[in-house]
Amino acid sequence: GVDPEGDGSPDPRATSLAYDPDRERLVLFGGLADCEVDDGETSCRNFGDTWEWDGVSWARMAGPGPSARMGHTMAWHPGRRAIVMHGGSTGMEEGRLADTWSYDDAGWRLVNSAGPAGDEGSLVWHAGAAQLLYRRGGTFWALADDNTWDVVLTGTVNLEDGGDYARLQGEALVYDSRHDRLVLVFQTYNGAYGFVTETY
Repeated sequence: GVDPEGDGSPDPRATSLAYDPDRERLVLFGGLADCEVDDGETSCRNFGDTWEWDGVSWARMAGPGPSARMGHTMAWHPGRRAIVMHGGSTGMEEGRLADTWSYDDAGWRLVNSAGPAGDEGSLVWHAGAAQLLYRRGGTFWALADDNTWDVVLTGTVNLEDGGDYARLQGEALVYDSRHDRLVLVFQTYNGAYGFVTETY
């Protein structure tokens, strides 16, 4: 279940969350857990539940919302005064999701059902550009006022071995307000050394 210990908190999982400064709540949605390997095939359970942390305790939120997923990304959108969630996956290659949702005290609302499909991307508010940016596979999209996603940048990053964005794994994209720039922290897989963490 979503609360196997019965202690009023979500069970351990790989998930995504974001902070709502208006309501002073940390919001967690969905995620991945209970993975098992059978005959070389890995199967996992995706969650579709919403939890809020008020600094003292967790509370599971009722009401309709996005489908169960893993690999989604979430960020606070100051212009909309809401948390925005995008993408994710059902756990299969063909199960990459392309929907965008917003969440506030009224619950979840579908914003766009046909955005850039993908999982394990990054979502960040760029205060300098006043844009919510989504990054995956070397391309940056911005969420426009009409709820469409517009490509704003494509390209590669100069890794030491000549690799590109498509090889990045386990990334985190954050905005540095002091220097007005985005900082990308990621891992790449090197056959000789395993996962190597780099920052750009």
